[in-house]
Amino acid sequence: MASSTSIVSARLASARCPALRASGAKVTVISACYLQENTLAALPAAQHEGIYPNFFPSSDVAFPTVATRDIGQLAARCLLEPPTKSEVVDLQGPLYSVRQMAEALGRCLGKPLQVVDIPPAAHVGALTGAGLPAEVAATFAEMFAFLAAGRITARGDRTERGTTQIDDALGAALG
Repeated sequence: MASSTSIVSARLASARCPALRASGAKVTVISACYLQENTLAALPAAQHEGIYPNFFPSSDVAFPTVATRDIGQLAARCLLEPPTKSEVVDLQGPLYSVRQMAEALGRCLGKPLQVVDIPPAAHVGALTGAGLPAEVAATFAEMFAFLAAGRITARGDRTERGTTQIDDALGAALG
């Protein structure tokens, strides 16, 4: 393993960090799509109210997801087999809709969940009402708006595929 190879988050390696690019270090940036484990953010609402809040424009449109274990496996592979130059690796996985995520969480909890659509104007309020600090809620609302507008897309040097299924990811997280 080359000591000049490192793995950093996409946020750290963004255009706001020119020093990283100028350092001469070989850097692998893993840009993962929507995390399957994000489903667990709905756990309190699912457990106590039987609902799954939906912050996306449609609860029935499937989009790429990936499990954190897939990220770890790719990071290990990149460290053990470093690339010859810096690169951005997009990590995509199985397609799931919000409704399918709610169904998976419901299976783990042993009860059906009702998907409740949260309109964009109510995102920050719903998230702060769930206990998130206002700044974090605003960041999440911005992420949902960017996803809905198609502004978060795979643009790396190459794409890798995660294979973990959502039932496995949620089952492992919930024990």
